[in-house]
Amino acid sequence: KMLKWILVTAFGYQGYRNARFGRIEIHEAINAFARKLLADVARAAERSGYRVLHGIVDSLWLSANPARPPPDPERWASEVGAAVDLPLGYEGRYRWIAFLPSVRTGLGVPHRFYGRYDSGEYKIRGIGSRRHDTPDYL
Repeated sequence: KMLKWILVTAFGYQGYRNARFGRIEIHEAINAFARKLLADVARAAERSGYRVLHGIVDSLWLSANPARPPPDPERWASEVGAAVDLPLGYEGRYRWIAFLPSVRTGLGVPHRFYGRYDSGEYKIRGIGSRRHDTPDYL
């Protein structure tokens, strides 16, 4: 987690127009590298029998392909992480997940979702119920 936050901070600083040591070219290079890495991992997932549902910045949501059962997700993440020389983690398996639609296009977006893990725990991102002043039940 520490590596992620160091990279997030460095990335944001490089794109800030008033940064004393920032360079937009570095910001753009980081974007290009990240897009390529995400695309490579998504292709590896599809080759391994997963179906890619969504991907954004540092996350990839995968689903099992009924025609071709995928390998163990934790082992797969470890192997692919070694192949791309970046540690990949497995967060968990969702019993169900809902990607909320974009206001403009109506299509599901990866940074606004809620879902329930097999453990029963919920994960909520990008929606109002995550705020601390939202009641438990509406």
